[in-house]
Amino acid sequence: MDVREDVMAIVQDLPEPKLEAAKRYLESLREECEQEETQPASRKPVEGPRYRIVPLPYEALDALMGILDSPDLAGDALADTEALYDEV
Repeated sequence: MDVREDVMAIVQDLPEPKLEAAKRYLESLREECEQEETQPASRKPVEGPRYRIVPLPYEALDALMGILDSPDLAGDALADTEALYDEV
């Protein structure tokens, strides 16, 4: 069996709800291959983030202010790290 047949066998065994995810993944691989073919490796443009960026207003951060001042989260990262190495 070659790789193509292996992939087809895996796809055949997938449950129906997972087929859409597999289709999206395979389409993204195909697009990536097409881009590699059209652009030399040394001249590829710098790509932006591969995740969606959602800008939020400053007011959305107000709820987060002061969380790190909580006594439960307070601590000294340097001292904690040194303590880990002291135990070794």
